[in-house]
Amino acid sequence: MYKIVNTNESQEKIRKSMVEILGKTKLLSMATVTSDNKPWINTVYFSFNENLELYILTPPTSNHGQNLEKNKNVAVTVFESNQNPGPGKQGLQLFGTCERVDALELPKALKSWWTRIIGKGVKEFINEYTLGKVYTSRMYKITTNHVKIFDEKAFGEETWVECEIER
Repeated sequence: MYKIVNTNESQEKIRKSMVEILGKTKLLSMATVTSDNKPWINTVYFSFNENLELYILTPPTSNHGQNLEKNKNVAVTVFESNQNPGPGKQGLQLFGTCERVDALELPKALKSWWTRIIGKGVKEFINEYTLGKVYTSRMYKITTNHVKIFDEKAFGEETWVECEIER
């Protein structure tokens, strides 16, 4: 389990806010850095776990996949895009690293992602959608080490809460 540090807010309130925001959408925007130090951003479906780790499925040959091979640092935003201006807005900015999921963690990562994104278990997905097909996508894990929360419902209007994540 992770520990939230460097904040005046309660860990419980911060955790509740983050889980609520993460649970409201299945898409995130992830920024990586190219080999010539230029920013690159992509949008990808994600799942998450109780350790504030996010799982994404993407081809290693994509621009962001190639960027991650050289520099694993990422910045991520998660928010509902249909929010209206005015009080009550919510969103997360997450900073950390993104690496391919290792073989031991792969079943847990796949189950998390398929269940949340597709709405079916891995076995059902394989039987229904992938039988006989070859996919180049791979599972990646985003490990968060810094969070900026914008949750006006929980923390008040125009209030941002920043904290470090220790593992």
